[in-house]
Amino acid sequence: MTEIENPQPTEEQIAASNANNAEGAAEEAKASPDRGDGKCAPDDPGRLFIGGLPKGSTEDELRAYFNNFGAVKEVEIKTDQNTGNQRGFGFVVLEDPTQAQNALNAYESHELKGKWIEVKAALNNGNLKNHPNAKGKGKGGVKADPDNARRCFLGGLPSGVTEETLKEYFEKFGAVDNIMLKQDMNGKPRGFGFVTFETDEGCTAAIAKYADHTIDGKWIEVKKAEQPKGVETVPKRVFVGGLPTNADDDMITQFMSQFGPVEEVQLKRDEEKKSRGFGFVTFADQASCDKAIENYDNNTMDGKWIEVKACQKQEDKSAKSKGKGWGQSDG
Repeated sequence: MTEIENPQPTEEQIAASNANNAEGAAEEAKASPDRGDGKCAPDDPGRLFIGGLPKGSTEDELRAYFNNFGAVKEVEIKTDQNTGNQRGFGFVVLEDPTQAQNALNAYESHELKGKWIEVKAALNNGNLKNHPNAKGKGKGGVKADPDNARRCFLGGLPSGVTEETLKEYFEKFGAVDNIMLKQDMNGKPRGFGFVTFETDEGCTAAIAKYADHTIDGKWIEVKKAEQPKGVETVPKRVFVGGLPTNADDDMITQFMSQFGPVEEVQLKRDEEKKSRGFGFVTFADQASCDKAIENYDNNTMDGKWIEVKACQKQEDKSAKSKGKGWGQSDG
């Protein structure tokens, strides 16, 4: 299951006052299960809410991306009834709820047109569990079990490796649920990915052979990819995701100042100095930080909903056996 990694460039807004996740939730809440319009019901067990869509996204692009997880029944990008402008969110329905759950489990990794997008269970879908980092009732429902012991991080992958090759290799440790190969925004492999087994035992067996994994004559690193429990957060610091492409340090500072004095803004950029669509903000006091986080559903910048959440403390960067994090601070 090929998947693009990392929040990156090409983000935008969509028609000012309407591009709010909370608005998507309200729309779902009032939708009738018996639509009578040929569309999937709001409580379809494979229905997902998609927030933070880049401006100009198409339903075909959204369908193509989620086809990586499984067959897609329906895609809908919401637009303003008066202007026709996109509102920055939409819905995807996967035929298999298990594949929809896989998409939710990959919460931190979703990207469309170079921009991180938020994927949650649709409001009326009580069959799925959101990722632990996904907050806000309006978009989701119940939260996920943080124990992701079936999932392994794969590092140092050969450039030509395929999902089929990886699946065949790892099936000797246990039945494989899915494979995700990470790509950059140009579709080039980034040299790492994830394998999810059907049982915890498969993941444990693969990790136990840490020194022995070779594919195409190259050693690859295999280690647990679960989110740590009881993760420490960085005081006064928040992660900000889904930023508009035109956002800069001054714009972010101005927006965050409504919650209290801002000490530092770190907008993450790629090698070409383009915004990667996310960053970190440090407040002068914890109270201001808490206000920004508590305003989760209503944080919109330049007409686009942005995700503001507590920043997780990163462990010792020199630790060799550290896998890809979950929106951790790097400073």
